[in-house]
Amino acid sequence: MSGFLSELITTVMNVFTTTGKRAVRLIREGALSLVKAFMLALSPKPGQTYAESFHEASKILFSGVVVIVGILLTEVVEKAIMAFLPGLGVLIAPLANAICAAFSALAAAIGCYLLDKVDLFGAVKREEDRFVLERLKVTKEEKERFWALSAEVKDLQNNAKKLLWID
Repeated sequence: MSGFLSELITTVMNVFTTTGKRAVRLIREGALSLVKAFMLALSPKPGQTYAESFHEASKILFSGVVVIVGILLTEVVEKAIMAFLPGLGVLIAPLANAICAAFSALAAAIGCYLLDKVDLFGAVKREEDRFVLERLKVTKEEKERFWALSAEVKDLQNNAKKLLWID
């Protein structure tokens, strides 16, 4: 009987201890995500528009939410594994952490991809436009060369017409 009570008390203490550690981690991760997102949104890097910084901040914020959900889910998954597979013992916590970390990473990656596709602030479109315009920039020498070659082609066409008596 005393062994059972000891085991029960240890289990209850472990539940509160791990839950407390996760609560602290949850608060820390949530606060860090919020601070990073707001700092990025309110102070864009040089050459970056507010729309681009809001876009990046939204991805950080979304990832932070996913991490918080992952931490909460870890608690649930750990209790579920403990209930269904009590024989795993010490492997339960690492197994639950691995499952939820994989879920969180996948959810964050898919979410950030979808935020890029939805493009709420038009930042991705602006970046694509900027890339295309940069590729289309032509130097002054290239323009002059183009017009010189164009004039030569017109002269050749006119000479060919004269030679072939075409009007």
